[in-house]
Amino acid sequence: MAGAIHVSAAQNFRDFIENSLVLVDSGPSPTHPLRFLPRDSLKTYLTPKRLRQLGINPSEWQIIHTGYTTIFTILFLIDKAIYITRFLPHHCFDDEHLPFQHFEGWPLDCQSFSRQFDNAQWQFCAQTLKKGRLNNTQFPPQAIVPFIRRKAIKEDVVSSTYMVELHPEYDRLIDKVHSSMRKTGSETSKNANSL
Repeated sequence: MAGAIHVSAAQNFRDFIENSLVLVDSGPSPTHPLRFLPRDSLKTYLTPKRLRQLGINPSEWQIIHTGYTTIFTILFLIDKAIYITRFLPHHCFDDEHLPFQHFEGWPLDCQSFSRQFDNAQWQFCAQTLKKGRLNNTQFPPQAIVPFIRRKAIKEDVVSSTYMVELHPEYDRLIDKVHSSMRKTGSETSKNANSL
């Protein structure tokens, strides 16, 4: 990163993030409402032009755009975007490896903000649910499961059953070929899952 950051571009990016966060349906009265930013929205927003306006060198924007958009965004939010160049040479620090569970091996000059990074990363790391991969699945306590709607099917003292709708980007429970309703006219496609 060597270019100057346009103040308006930085504020626009912060506004985009705030306005694009999706609320998780955690039930009737969640203690702390959870929100997440879909990866595709972020990747669509961070065009080469916007990356340049945020101070990214032309030689680095393509690398960031293809594998480090989330890392860059987290660093940007914790005011450490200048350190993106320390992550780019290391494949083990790209978006595919998020969320980071451990921070050993980080560049020495980045270790001082690893806790800030850890706290900020979860809103960008909603969990993808995959067909055949849910039995005994345990997520870290900070993980966000992107339920965007839920409806009680059965509630009693012992247990409750809900029909939930996952954000489409994170729903790999149903093969795309066998997805429920196709989009026709003004109807939208929905995959309902019972958990």
